[in-house]
Amino acid sequence: MLTHLAIRNLAVVDTVRLDMEPGFTALTGETGAGKSILVGALALVAGERAAAGQVRAGTREADITACFEVPEGAPLPEWAAEYELTDECIMRRVVRADGRSRASLNGVPVPARQLREIGACLVDICGQKAHQALLRAGAQLAILDEYAGLIESAHEMSEQFAALQKARREFEALERQSAERAGRMELLGSWISELDALNPQPGELEELNRQRLRLANRANLLDAANSALESLSDSERPAGGALAAARQELEEVAEFEPRLGEAVRMLAESEVLVEEAVAAIRPVCADLDEGGGNLNEIEQRRQALLSVARKHGRTQEELPALADQLKAELSGLENLSKQLASAQARRDALGEKTEALASTLSTKRARAAGEFAEAVSERMQGLAMEGGRLLVKLGQAPGVGRRGRDKLEFFVAMNPGQAPRPLARCASGGELARIGLAIQLAAASARQPPTMIFDEVDSGIGGRVAEVVGAGLAELAQRGQVLCVTHLPQVASQANRQVRVSKVVCGGSTQTVSTQLEESERVREVARMLGGMEITPRTLAHAEEMLANGRAWQSGQEGRRGSAEAAEK
Repeated sequence: MLTHLAIRNLAVVDTVRLDMEPGFTALTGETGAGKSILVGALALVAGERAAAGQVRAGTREADITACFEVPEGAPLPEWAAEYELTDECIMRRVVRADGRSRASLNGVPVPARQLREIGACLVDICGQKAHQALLRAGAQLAILDEYAGLIESAHEMSEQFAALQKARREFEALERQSAERAGRMELLGSWISELDALNPQPGELEELNRQRLRLANRANLLDAANSALESLSDSERPAGGALAAARQELEEVAEFEPRLGEAVRMLAESEVLVEEAVAAIRPVCADLDEGGGNLNEIEQRRQALLSVARKHGRTQEELPALADQLKAELSGLENLSKQLASAQARRDALGEKTEALASTLSTKRARAAGEFAEAVSERMQGLAMEGGRLLVKLGQAPGVGRRGRDKLEFFVAMNPGQAPRPLARCASGGELARIGLAIQLAAASARQPPTMIFDEVDSGIGGRVAEVVGAGLAELAQRGQVLCVTHLPQVASQANRQVRVSKVVCGGSTQTVSTQLEESERVREVARMLGGMEITPRTLAHAEEMLANGRAWQSGQEGRRGSAEAAEK
């Protein structure tokens, strides 16, 4: 149940705060006052798509918060437990002037999708769009499923069909692989033989690049190495000899100057290093003298590695692993017949289970269809559609789909003796609204309804029809909470409470304000709705009479409900 609604900077609304109660609340006011903005706010907070034009001019963002009391056993999504929604659900939506928005549940940021999922469990908004949805075959099937308590079965059917579709795709993919199997195996064998012959090694290309660079600079390397050797050991004044002579001279006098001892030590170490450097350079010179490798062979090996890597779209470092992958694929193709048989068995098993689920669902729908049509037809009589009736025509599709194999369409006859025709082709706007209300009333006997919002349910009706629609809404409110935007006094007078929405001009700016009316104020508001240039004593008396009749009807309903509850006990 909706307990509180707060709106800030939405359309022409500056700030509106409403505390809501169970039962039937009528939202009334002049045309264009902003009544439907309150419904739009609830739609936004329940996850409807946001738009930049919804933000009040001159402000940065609109902010809507709705507090719901969560009834025990409410069918919330599994993920809802993460947000501690057991008793209270605070849904908030902030819409920026650029159209972007953010949402939260109990203070925790969430995607708008999650607001929609929770909103669908807590509030049902029945506007003109909802009435038009009655014309869609898919929506009509969902209505029957909801009435019959088959929502979970329909969801299981959808999931089962999705699993079957996946199994079919997997089998078809294996079938295509099987058809291409011989050619693919031959190609894989060729690639594997090529890689085995090439035998690429980790880091090999890097080593080849190093050798290639070395051989390309062989002449410079040899000249530099020979010059170094000559300077260090083969010249008339080799570096090694000079170091030894210096060390010997200092050794002879070092006893007279202790500080020269450190120089002697360093010269001795330098002699060793020079000898080690000479030892390292000599084999390099010898190797370079002999050629040190074949540049052409190295370049050919390098190009072979690069060519195979390019062919497979890999780096050279990935080639050793590629061979293993290709061998695994080849092995899989060799076992493809077993995989294909397994996939076919899985597909067939899922197909049988899907058929069984669809058959069970069809049986339950057929059993509920007649009862549902009878319940709605009975409600239609009470909504000034005497002699009208609803028929549910169930057919079978050639194959099973995500909703099963049933095709459903609502047929209605508006008058006695009239042949039933498809709902989409014979109902006016007002009739469609009343049929929608009849369906809601019938469905309410099968489930506890959420908070229900009716916007323009009284479109195209008046007089006695308006009175029976109001009575229907009041009856629906006996089992839950109903909010209705209405222009008709016959509807408003049967509400438990009334909120007047009006426009005011403040500081050159137009704003929408809402006021919960006291009983005396309700009389004047209903009198205003009755029409006329001015409110006369006769109009006020008529308004008082309508409100009294509404209270009497509610008291009677409560008495009948109490008697029924006592009988059940």
